Amino acid sequence: MELRFAFTKRMKIAIAASLSRQPGLDWWNHRLHYQSDGARYILASYGRDGNPDSLDYWALRETNSLVHICGHVDADQVMSDRGWHRVCGK
Repeated sequence: MELRFAFTKRMKIAIAASLSRQPGLDWWNHRLHYQSDGARYILASYGRDGNPDSLDYWALRETNSLVHICGHVDADQVMSDRGWHRVCGK
């Protein structure tokens, strides 16, 4: 029962934090970067430092290369219509 309460409390805090964010901004209040050709899309957060990793995210999407998620806060978080692709790069 204690574990369930702790999880529920953390979820409530996370949901409240998410709801207080401005739409279109990442966790560091940087603008999210969105590109689409009408059928496909790329959505990227450049991480805490706000600087891109200088990768071709469209080419990365085409390789369908799903990369492990790391804890580096400056790494780009990249998602497309195919899923997560690049989340640990700096």
